Amino acid sequence: MLSTNSFPAEGGLAQPGFVLGIAGGLRNCFPPAVRSTAVSGGRIHTQPTRGRPRASVKLSADRGFTLIELLVVIAIIGVLVGLLLPAVQQAREAARRSSCSNNLKQIGLALHGYNDANKELPLSSVELQDGLSWQVFILPFMEEDARFQSFDFGEKYSDSDNSMNKSLTATRPPNSFLCPSGTDIMSNSSSDLSDGYYTTHYLGSMGPTGQNVEAGTTYSEQSTSNGGFGRQGIFFWAKSRKFREVTDGLSNTIAIGENSWTARNGKSPQRRAWTRGGRAGYWMASCKNFQQPINSDYTGEFNDHSMGSDHPGGAQFGFVDGSVRLLVDTIEFGVYKATASMNGGETNVAE
Repeated sequence: MLSTNSFPAEGGLAQPGFVLGIAGGLRNCFPPAVRSTAVSGGRIHTQPTRGRPRASVKLSADRGFTLIELLVVIAIIGVLVGLLLPAVQQAREAARRSSCSNNLKQIGLALHGYNDANKELPLSSVELQDGLSWQVFILPFMEEDARFQSFDFGEKYSDSDNSMNKSLTATRPPNSFLCPSGTDIMSNSSSDLSDGYYTTHYLGSMGPTGQNVEAGTTYSEQSTSNGGFGRQGIFFWAKSRKFREVTDGLSNTIAIGENSWTARNGKSPQRRAWTRGGRAGYWMASCKNFQQPINSDYTGEFNDHSMGSDHPGGAQFGFVDGSVRLLVDTIEFGVYKATASMNGGETNVAE
């Protein structure tokens, strides 16, 4: 910093102290590595100097990851994937389950629409031998009237000379008939395979068979081959049900069950075409008895095939009042059967 005492008096000559003060100020303004200052004969001389060498860091442009660094990165990515993948799968399954629930809701509303128009619910099969299923008859109430009108109701579901019904059966059904979690969407009947018939994942309830645990009685059924036909469910081949017959309560009685499980434990479900009703005194494709626990993978008697799904922990069911509930596969078997009965008088049913 320049000292005021170093300035010359007005009109005087520069004194050595003044010159040295100037030199010191300039020295502070320029780093030694840039300029140097000298005083000679009362004059100030500056010139560049080399200064001291600067430290430098040389970065290698081709330096990559070391093996340890690479392994650490891979390990971190693996941990993140391990944490995120189950969460993603759970989110996807939750979305599929929600869509499945909506399907059952749509079918339930269609059944109510059919009942409002006809004052009764549809038969499980409109013809006694390979007739059309109840699923076909609720199509107008699912905004599928054009498809419904295309069926030939004077013929069976797949008569060899009925190209229209065969073509409609080989056409993918409304999305509401297929669960998003179910991957088997084709009929696996030997007579259907060559025609490429689609199936459905939602079947009507013919009611329970066997022992009524709460009442200590036996549920009513029509004895036939393939497991017989339950007579206390919402669907029956010989008689249309009316809501007033559901004395156990519409909200306490199952109308539709989910049968969308895929092959597992060495067993494969036997599914039929979505338009196929059944045969009197023999079997029913569009409905099942509630005679086996949920997700028990039973494939013995055809009419007794178990309800089940690929949803974790249970399967979904549509009730007569239009509500939808997930019933866990650990539900007490007697309670499960009681919930499928429309007039068994049970009080202990699934909530």
